[in-house]
Amino acid sequence: MKASSPLKFLTNLSFRVKLPVMICLLVCIVLAATGTLSYRIAAEITIWSSFSQRTIPL
Repeated sequence: MKASSPLKFLTNLSFRVKLPVMICLLVCIVLAATGTLSYRIAAEITIWSSFSQRTIPL
């Protein structure tokens, strides 16, 4: 049995299968990037607001 490359496997898939898989992959990548960006922005806002609320000087 021959070992086929993943690229050859993807090129042999029909368009009806390939299109939904690629759309799902794109949606997952966009959601992961949006979640990461939102988390970093929220972390920066939280750190900034905690510094601005301090009343005791260091």
